[in-house]
Amino acid sequence: MEDTVKNSQERYKVLTDSLKGNQFEDDESLKGYVGLFSELDSEISWSKGESAFVPAKFNELIALAKPNEDNPDSDVNSLSNLKLVYEKNEAIKSYNEQVNWGTSIYKKLLSEINQRRVALGLIALRIDQELTLASEMHSGDMHFQDFFSHKSFDGSGYAARAKNAGYAGKVYWELLYKLSPEPGEAFKAWWVSDSQRIMMFNKETDSMGVGRVNNYWTVNIGKL
Repeated sequence: MEDTVKNSQERYKVLTDSLKGNQFEDDESLKGYVGLFSELDSEISWSKGESAFVPAKFNELIALAKPNEDNPDSDVNSLSNLKLVYEKNEAIKSYNEQVNWGTSIYKKLLSEINQRRVALGLIALRIDQELTLASEMHSGDMHFQDFFSHKSFDGSGYAARAKNAGYAGKVYWELLYKLSPEPGEAFKAWWVSDSQRIMMFNKETDSMGVGRVNNYWTVNIGKL
């Protein structure tokens, strides 16, 4: 596990070899994990302006899926729990796809974020109706009042907006974007920002709301 692996196929072999006897050898979900790891390597390299990247060591990628001392109760506490995490993420993915409110564009952005969270061994975010309402209202406010800020036109912040919309959890942060109506462009802008990338991939969060009016995007991320 200490040797640097060069591509997703080699990573899959390293992983399956290490899990022999744990009934993971033929699990298709693990192929998906290593494929996303490879994609993640490329995107991190691109975000740093590198024309070519040196693949991360596989054990370093696995370490991202393990809890740190500040989070001993994490769902991801060992390699043997990868399958459990995969099944939980599949359930969240199914829920997100089946909700009959919001828009397909919201779901596309959510999918962009969740694919990377899954690649890092994190639990996917579940789309939340109250957070979505708060996000939509703020995007509309910014568009129609012609401003761009985390503060509403009346001075309220994102935590207050989420509470007023009925969200019972804690809002960790809010992401804003206004240069394009395309979800992929919004995601790229947040991805290349170190601070905003950290916001999207915090292991404590479990829910997300999305709102877009014209080019104005608002994403609220929290924990119920």
